[in-house]
Amino acid sequence: MNDKTIKRLKWLCCVGLLFCACWLLIIMVHTYNEAFSTSTGVQVQWSQPWSACTFVAYTVVSLALLVLAVCFFINILRGVGQGVIFPKCNIALIMAAAVLSFCYVTLDANMPLAFAEPGDPMPPLVLNTDALVVMLGLLVFGVMYKLGHDLAVENELTV
Repeated sequence: MNDKTIKRLKWLCCVGLLFCACWLLIIMVHTYNEAFSTSTGVQVQWSQPWSACTFVAYTVVSLALLVLAVCFFINILRGVGQGVIFPKCNIALIMAAAVLSFCYVTLDANMPLAFAEPGDPMPPLVLNTDALVVMLGLLVFGVMYKLGHDLAVENELTV
């Protein structure tokens, strides 16, 4: 791998980490406004069990995806420092992100549950194809990444 490619990869990882920092800020502001602020007019109905569960699950899954993304970029930076293009530990992160992305998209589509007023009937549960498409895309990326890792290891053994 040449120096220009390494520099570009490091730069892309740093940009990815910057986006993750922005994502964390958005999650924090978004969570606070919906959980505790009455100024927005939309607040989680904590007295409703499905409201609280939906909101807490959405927040936890969002943070888990963020942690996986940060670990992915850090693993790549650490791997490049050791001369490894495709660190093996990222394969599990990608597969976990695929499953969590399904949960994230599904919970996002069902966020009206978190804001249903106490007297209102429970909104219908939503399962859209976006969740399946995102999950499938990440699974394909994970398989391709694993193939890249296997090829890099095989190439290293033949040299």
